[in-house]
Amino acid sequence: SGSGILNLGSGLLGTVIALRMALAEFPVIVAGLITSGYYVGYWSGVQTTHRLIDGVGHIRAYASLASIFAATTLMLPFFVAPAPWAAVRFVHGFCIAGLAVCTESWLNEKAANEVRGRVFSFYMIVIYLGQVGGQFLLLVSDAGGFGPFAIAAALLSLALVPMAATRVDAPTPKLPSRLGIRELWRISPVGVAGALSSGLILGAFYGLVPFFAQEAGLGTQGISNLMAAAIAGGLLFQWPLGRLSDRTDRRYVLLGVLVATVVVGGLAAAALQVPALADHLETVLLILAPVLGAAIFTIYPLGAAHTNDQIDSAYLVSASAGMGLAYGAGAVVGPAIAAGMMRLIGPAGLFVFFALAGLIVGAFT
Repeated sequence: SGSGILNLGSGLLGTVIALRMALAEFPVIVAGLITSGYYVGYWSGVQTTHRLIDGVGHIRAYASLASIFAATTLMLPFFVAPAPWAAVRFVHGFCIAGLAVCTESWLNEKAANEVRGRVFSFYMIVIYLGQVGGQFLLLVSDAGGFGPFAIAAALLSLALVPMAATRVDAPTPKLPSRLGIRELWRISPVGVAGALSSGLILGAFYGLVPFFAQEAGLGTQGISNLMAAAIAGGLLFQWPLGRLSDRTDRRYVLLGVLVATVVVGGLAAAALQVPALADHLETVLLILAPVLGAAIFTIYPLGAAHTNDQIDSAYLVSASAGMGLAYGAGAVVGPAIAAGMMRLIGPAGLFVFFALAGLIVGAFT
């Protein structure tokens, strides 16, 4: 429940930030760099927050990071400019990385290999339910005002209540057991590559799809519908794909969703080049969005489950941090590359980027 509330707030916040950058007429390259700044913070967080968890435990670490996340969110509407927003988004990335490491390492300690795919699927369902709800909260208050930031901050504060009040025993802090990214790659190259590709694609998705939609004239309602449709597609396929991956080699399922990313990204890019379809852009995108979401939002949990199948329990926190590091590395460069492609070849460049990322990692897999 804490993860659901957290993502209700962060889902609203991410879309509002991208929309406000478009309303403030930030250049697409600047928007991409601010988004990358968030993931630089995320990348930094996954490298260091395991020390906080090892030192004070999962619950205290989670409460501290959620509080910082909420407080800094309230700063954003007072300083609508690239530099302060980049700094605050760096802090947000750091916090969300630590919150993810807390949650995922806790789940990994409790889940057996036989049900790990389903456990991670349920976890992702909770996350995406929160994010879908967050898109509709965009309609509650004026996207150009203070309201959405206040709502997001309130939800981020409430997210720490279920964690702080839980009766479930948290993992007992252990002597730190480090597992370097090179060792993690040696153990599970496909899992790490999946996390990297997920970062590349989702970093660009969250940071630039609302920006793209605003520039395309979809409006607040259209942006809300588009983001919700994509996230809902990811939500609906979490459980069936997680269950399927528990019954077969997870790498085959991962390959399937990467191929789907290539196909749908290519179709969306092609649709933007056809005048008859471009005239009905919102309808076309709403048709493709759930399929795209079903593909791109299942990459990370499949890669994480495959990797954690092969990790000793003493290294679970470190492995979660390593997977987050791979995801964060992809997410740092993904928005900047996608923004550059949009500037070079137009709006279709965003979907070409999705397809190319899926193609390269799918070929490796």
